[in-house]
Amino acid sequence: MLIPEDTYLADIAVTPDGQALAILHEQILVFSNLETLGSFIDGLKAKKDACFFNMSPLDDQTAKEAATGAINFMEQGAKELSSGGINIQNETIGEAAKEEGMTIITDTIKDFFSEDGWQFSQQDSLLQVPISGTNGKWLCLAQALEERQQFVFYSICPVNAPEPKYREVSEFLTRANYGITIGNFEMNFENGEIRYKTSIDVEGDRLVSSLVKQLVYQNMSTMDNYLPGILNVLYADASPCQAIAQVED
Repeated sequence: MLIPEDTYLADIAVTPDGQALAILHEQILVFSNLETLGSFIDGLKAKKDACFFNMSPLDDQTAKEAATGAINFMEQGAKELSSGGINIQNETIGEAAKEEGMTIITDTIKDFFSEDGWQFSQQDSLLQVPISGTNGKWLCLAQALEERQQFVFYSICPVNAPEPKYREVSEFLTRANYGITIGNFEMNFENGEIRYKTSIDVEGDRLVSSLVKQLVYQNMSTMDNYLPGILNVLYADASPCQAIAQVED
């Protein structure tokens, strides 16, 4: 967070050996001398005069107490950080998954589909989910990338584009992607496979069922909506412009 220049304030105490203790925005900072502190304040574009206004000298006993208080303050902050809203363990969960073979993301995905009443089959970290939408049937793939702490969900178009249709289908998918805020269509130029992808990276956090639900339902809804347009380009010789207009009108 950027702090406006006028709001830089500090309480400063000077120890007998010339060290400076500064409480700046609830952070205790220790500097070797006042010049070092001044350079720090200047670097923040702060007003040094405003900071020095609250300067006070310390005797030996008070300096020791201040130093002890600073150490206690920082130790307490560390304890609150480790037990508060930030879960430090989550920052290394990817390494733990790699080393211990954990399946946290896979288990979360399976729990969601089971609780939501979906039929699925599993092969390692890949789940296959058959879908029957308003405009057709297709297969979905839910992939857990445990080491990367990522979840990817695909809707696979039930038909592949033949090579002579690559250009038209590519234009249709590009037009479809423009304006979509979550996920994207993509096509494999090796075999003509068309799919819609939604994904999330949960590094430093954790995947929960509500996030899985949002990605899954948004994904399936988008494929169901655009599937007639894809089929019109493939089989009805509709131009990409015509097919998009029919879908998005």
